Amino acid sequence: MPPINPTAEQRIAELENALEKAVSYLRTLPLNPSNHHAAAAADQVLRQPALPVQVLSGTTMASSGVPLLRATLQGHQLAVQTADPGTVPAAFREQHAAQLRAALIRGITIDLSGA
Repeated sequence: MPPINPTAEQRIAELENALEKAVSYLRTLPLNPSNHHAAAAADQVLRQPALPVQVLSGTTMASSGVPLLRATLQGHQLAVQTADPGTVPAAFREQHAAQLRAALIRGITIDLSGA
């Protein structure tokens, strides 16, 4: 899966790299409690695992039984999809399109749960 925000991920990598260099530099200084504790604290932060991005998703169905809208929230990005018209049975295409337009115009609430 491509990164949600490559710019933020690149910035985090740059900052981690800078922190690693700072830790290396602190370790070259004469040993004293301040240098030792600063290097140890920064090193501990670098060793912590990254927090997983929570993914929430939900779907609302059209009266024909075909998904009307599917929403997926990953981090701070929301993706909204609808069924490809070609996958909707021909007898329900117009009804599906009308329900989709109506939902988008009036607004729709989709319950999101962990994926």
